[in-house]
Amino acid sequence: MHKLRIFSLLLSSMISIDLFAQSTTSSPYSRFGMGSLSESISPDQSAIGGTSVVYSDEHTINFNNPATYSSVKTKSFLLSTSLVSHSSVFSTNSLNQSTNNTQLGHISVLMPLISNFSLSTGILPFSEVGYLIENRENDPLLGDVDYLYSGNGGVNNYYIGSSYKITKDLHIGVNISYLFGGINRDRMLNFNDPNIFNTQSLDRTNISGYLLKSGMIYRKRLSNDQEINFGLTYSPSSSVQSKRTLLGNTYEIVNDVLSVKDTFLNVVDTGSITLPRDLSFGFSYLNSRWHVYANYSYSDWKNFNIIYNDDIFTDSLNNSIRLSIGTQFTPNVESINKFWQTVNYRFGTKFQKSYVNLTGDPFLERSISFGLGMPVKRSNTFYNLSFEVGERGISAADNYFFSTKTNYKLIKERYLRVMLGITFKGIWFVKRKYN
Repeated sequence: MHKLRIFSLLLSSMISIDLFAQSTTSSPYSRFGMGSLSESISPDQSAIGGTSVVYSDEHTINFNNPATYSSVKTKSFLLSTSLVSHSSVFSTNSLNQSTNNTQLGHISVLMPLISNFSLSTGILPFSEVGYLIENRENDPLLGDVDYLYSGNGGVNNYYIGSSYKITKDLHIGVNISYLFGGINRDRMLNFNDPNIFNTQSLDRTNISGYLLKSGMIYRKRLSNDQEINFGLTYSPSSSVQSKRTLLGNTYEIVNDVLSVKDTFLNVVDTGSITLPRDLSFGFSYLNSRWHVYANYSYSDWKNFNIIYNDDIFTDSLNNSIRLSIGTQFTPNVESINKFWQTVNYRFGTKFQKSYVNLTGDPFLERSISFGLGMPVKRSNTFYNLSFEVGERGISAADNYFFSTKTNYKLIKERYLRVMLGITFKGIWFVKRKYN
């Protein structure tokens, strides 16, 4: 427990420097909707393709399906955190650019409170915004005009959830999430003419509100060594509050310093953002060595809108779907002397149609993943490492994956996502026999 206290203090210090407030994406596609959405998965789930609906393990906090919380053994206490590193290469027909970002993935705890009832709470990112796009156009009257679009920020998800074991095989659960954060989107026009003042528009949006997610998991034991699971999660459509500040001004650049000359717009509006329904279901087959998982998720982002006064903004989004499958292999979970026999070897793949709508064709993302789950039994510590290699910005009309083709319609993003997770397992509400 001494190590557990030290780790708790470490987490407190990490929270105090507000790691979740940092913008950690550099994708031009985070310009749309709520930005780049977090999948709300841990490294072990990422390694099996993000198949999280039916993923249930006594050493893992699966905050994507609250019904799994009651899978933890009585009197166990889990404390979990992770780091995420995301490297991307963006390509057009003639240009390439590389980026790299690292962030805290999640902080969460889980504890059984009474018989058949467990509680979990934590914080993780909901969405992220980070982009910088430059474009130059030649106007017959004004000459060269530079357009600069930039954005940063994101929305965080603080959740508290509970799970109840109705029977040995049937578990249900619910998460209540509080979303909070801010998104900044700016536009600048530089006329490259000292006789014309440049203009910029600054959009500051603060978001807050509640989401609800319910979950269910049903287990059916086939034999002493075999089991199948069915899982389901559902989030109803919800409305969160939004406060937007619009600021417009003219400026000039003197000695590489921006100097504001005049403000022609300063408006503060309050409104609401309608978030979509989300439905996910999954299936798994388990035996002593092999675990196989499959998930399907659907979100109706076509109903997404932002309302300020009488103005309604939709951003022309598509409904999104995600299909994922994965497997986990453990040579011998009971081995005492051979560490690598107890390691979980994981592989997975994912196919996703994003809510981004640019060309009218489906906007696709596909990836493959793999990873390791490494138990350190003496300290009750569990390390999970995952690698995901994928690409997005693929139009269905292009019909290729990991190809060398360069004549495509969209900005193509190839990425590598590395996640490292650590889970500490302690004992909850047990009196010491000896001091």
